[in-house]
Amino acid sequence: MKSIINKKQILVIGSNAAIIKNSINFFLEQNYEVIGVSKNNKLSPKLKKNRNFTFYKFDLYNQFNKINDLCKKIQKKFPYINTIIHAQGGSLGHKEIISEYKKWEES
Repeated sequence: MKSIINKKQILVIGSNAAIIKNSINFFLEQNYEVIGVSKNNKLSPKLKKNRNFTFYKFDLYNQFNKINDLCKKIQKKFPYINTIIHAQGGSLGHKEIISEYKKWEES
């Protein structure tokens, strides 16, 4: 069993975002275990084959009430996560973002 010091686990929220893909590949090349979370499960063949990459399909916007369950599941399987990268993009769309902003301003 590896010691905590040697475990390198990274959680990437929004792992299918174009901006983070090169970083994920770099971490995998450096022998990190990468845990990806994204609402879109379109993974590259390279990631699907990599034994150090684990993917969880989860829509933070529509499933937010279940986020604690997801966190517990990830923490149980990957207890040595020492880095979290939040690369989730804004997928609500322009009109919805403005609408939510107006609601926030009114309160």
